[in-house]
Amino acid sequence: NFAYPFPYYIGMLVHVLGFGFVNSIKIVFALSIPISAFFMFLASRNIWKNDYAGIISSVLFIYFPYRLVDLFVRGSIGESVAFALFPIIILCLSKLVDNPKSVGYRLLGGTFFACLVLTHNIMAVLFSISIIVLFVGYFLIYKRKVISPFLYVFVLGLCLSAYFWIPALIE
Repeated sequence: NFAYPFPYYIGMLVHVLGFGFVNSIKIVFALSIPISAFFMFLASRNIWKNDYAGIISSVLFIYFPYRLVDLFVRGSIGESVAFALFPIIILCLSKLVDNPKSVGYRLLGGTFFACLVLTHNIMAVLFSISIIVLFVGYFLIYKRKVISPFLYVFVLGLCLSAYFWIPALIE
């Protein structure tokens, strides 16, 4: 009963620019690739403080076999857009590690986490449980950082996307 709306919001923005509906969806698919590569480069470079790590991570992320199957076989627009949002959220979280009081990265991270929830429910749950718990756990254990900025990101994201996931849970 509940289809993820965010990829279609993006498609409507492209459609308003004058493209047809089918071409709008194709453009969203096509844009998900360079956006995810670029932000994976930035996130990896920020975490490892090394340009080579960013390049290697970006290339591996783009050519990950599941990603290729998702694009060329399954054609799941929700998962394709979710793969573009993962590195953006990780970049915001890693910037919060460097500067925990940054309101801008809290707002950006929360907004993009809300976009992830609106993009693909299951990918948002898997991402939240696996990647973010490991990410936050690493910085709590090894870097002795506080988790309040991370909690702010998740609570903001859940609040912004509540109009979608609360009715889905009730249903």
